[in-house]
Amino acid sequence: MIVTPNRGEGGSEFPWLVREGCEPLESARPFRAVSATGVTMIRPPGSEGREHGWAMIPVCKTAEGFNPQTGSMDAAPFEPEGDILHFDSYRFANPRNQSIYSCRTLQFMPDGMMYFQ
Repeated sequence: MIVTPNRGEGGSEFPWLVREGCEPLESARPFRAVSATGVTMIRPPGSEGREHGWAMIPVCKTAEGFNPQTGSMDAAPFEPEGDILHFDSYRFANPRNQSIYSCRTLQFMPDGMMYFQ
């Protein structure tokens, strides 16, 4: 599974796109929040990741997307766990500015923040 930011129409309401690794970008499904496991950051071949402004993308063993049916659209169905994961379009880094290439879990929040363990 691949999770990337949603820069298209409706991107602010559904900030994350999830798709199978072999699916074209157009088949990605939009979500408010995503919980992923078994994550490895890779540089995608060609322009696949750069279409979203990311030179690296997280490839996940599992990725479960959430869209609230009722209540606040800003609420995630889970509390953030772990450290904040920063991304500068070229690399993922922890709060100490050390590059991160893999993690057990990665949470993509409705406000665009990411948390990893």
